[in-house]
Amino acid sequence: MKKIIVFILVFAVFQNCSTTSTSTAVKTKNEKKKNSKSKEVDEYFEPEFEILQNKIYDKDIKTVRAHKTNWEMSNPAIEHNSKDKITFSFDKIGDNLGDYYYTIVHCNADWKKSNLQEINYLEGFFQDFMNNYSFSFNTYAHYVHYEINIPNRSMKIKETGNYIFKVFKDNDPEKVVLTKRFIVYENKIITRGKVKRPSQVGERNYKQEVDFELDLQKLVIRDIGEDLKVVVQQNNRWDNAITDLKPLFIRGNQLIYDYNNEENIFDGGNEYRFLDIRNMRYRGQKVQQIILENRETNVYLFPEEKRRFNNYLFYEDLDGKFTIKNQFASKQTIEADYVYTHFALNYPQELPGGDIYVYGGISDNEYREEFKMTYNALAKQYETKAFLKQGYYDYYFMYKKAGEPGDVTLFEGNHFATENMYTITTYLKDFMCNCDRIIGHSTFKSNQ
Repeated sequence: MKKIIVFILVFAVFQNCSTTSTSTAVKTKNEKKKNSKSKEVDEYFEPEFEILQNKIYDKDIKTVRAHKTNWEMSNPAIEHNSKDKITFSFDKIGDNLGDYYYTIVHCNADWKKSNLQEINYLEGFFQDFMNNYSFSFNTYAHYVHYEINIPNRSMKIKETGNYIFKVFKDNDPEKVVLTKRFIVYENKIITRGKVKRPSQVGERNYKQEVDFELDLQKLVIRDIGEDLKVVVQQNNRWDNAITDLKPLFIRGNQLIYDYNNEENIFDGGNEYRFLDIRNMRYRGQKVQQIILENRETNVYLFPEEKRRFNNYLFYEDLDGKFTIKNQFASKQTIEADYVYTHFALNYPQELPGGDIYVYGGISDNEYREEFKMTYNALAKQYETKAFLKQGYYDYYFMYKKAGEPGDVTLFEGNHFATENMYTITTYLKDFMCNCDRIIGHSTFKSNQ
């Protein structure tokens, strides 16, 4: 009898230990899975980890936009203490509402998170609920459209600089849905820029040289070489932005950036290709076929050709941007439908060493997987399809090698006469906050 009792007690203890061990193992496994899933998000916002970018973490999020309110062709930049606002918007595919919140992150000139605390650059709430939403109407694809203006009654920006608009769900800042860049500036200095032919003879017909001068007026800068940073962008792109220019010489309060070599030269590129899917009743230009099946619309474009050796042809483009529009709708934000758009680029063989992307505002000027093309050896063409909201889009076919800026010239050609938009932004290191403020911002066309 004693042996039986002892056996039962030993078995009970063993089973309890086994259950506890299994429970602990499952818990540890789940924690690891959770930690692994959130690791990318956590590290993304660590200052020493990487540069903060335009990024989407949720596959159901589409058409992320940022522009001046009532001016959708503008860059995501507003002047400090002005009446300007930036409108941020995006769509969530499906019928269900998302529990979305937003906040704003201050960054330095290199787009790494700064040391400023929210109380130093935000007035009002540090995060808020996105309560301005609308359901799609009269569309095959169902979605919820979210929109918010910054600044607003709940949140105002106190300082100039680079900023990240960050959206997260369930009131948990670690559950990041998307991040979007924008800037707030003030013009304490005067920026004068112009585009001319490069000084080097061999590049005069292909590239564009951006010369400019900064008039500091009465602004005193302790160390111009160390405290001042200038960024030059072409068509709102960050991958090929020039960031390391120093003044060639100083004349009084004017800093002159007039180089004769490669320092301030961009590829001229070509006018952007365009895509018009504003009308699903008739085939527009470049549209080969429209197929509606099972409440899903597929738009097949005619295969495109490379333009590398073609003569330059001017036409008015959007400098890489896009506009949302359904020609038969009254409220574009919720009545423009989503369609699968099929791109094709004829090419005799697959290119080694790099990837081909559909690139521009259509991809948020990022090299995103959904816009990456694959080679169809049978049809001898690169192909991809993207889920796009109805509208008019500019885009390039961009060749991209790992760790390098995209090469626009391989498929699009290279011409000095191309009309491009350039932006010059000047940052000043503020030692009081150990952060970068924007003291100058100017945008101009290459043919001005």
